[in-house]
Amino acid sequence: MIELKNALLIAASILIVSPSFSQGYEKLSEDKVDQNKVKLAKNFADSYLCAARDGKTYEFQANATEVLSKSFTPELQKQVYNDMQSKYGDYKSLEYAESWQYAGPQNMTIVRLKGIFGNNTVKPEIRVVMDEANKVAGFWYKPWEDELK
Repeated sequence: MIELKNALLIAASILIVSPSFSQGYEKLSEDKVDQNKVKLAKNFADSYLCAARDGKTYEFQANATEVLSKSFTPELQKQVYNDMQSKYGDYKSLEYAESWQYAGPQNMTIVRLKGIFGNNTVKPEIRVVMDEANKVAGFWYKPWEDELK
């Protein structure tokens, strides 16, 4: 499973898992949240998770970066969903939680979603990273934590 997570981290390329992750990131107040980015992130995550739940793979359009489109192969998509399913049950839906902004060399928005799966007592974080061009630049899931890490 470590290989799977590494592959997703490489695909995102801008995400760093460490206690200092939120340094350089700013939580956006609701009035500063780009609702279009939230909608695009939610649509991507929902489309991917629905396809995977139904035994299909997500077909990338122009909605994702080239790096993510090539890295998140059909095989990796299946692996990711199978891992999620084993931990949380079958995918049902998503709910928006919050957005964060990173204004480094590249302006990125992190959209945090709570996943609703068959095991309704545990809601994982579904994290979608959007770039300045409103393309999905990263995707991953992890156990929900109230603070961005």
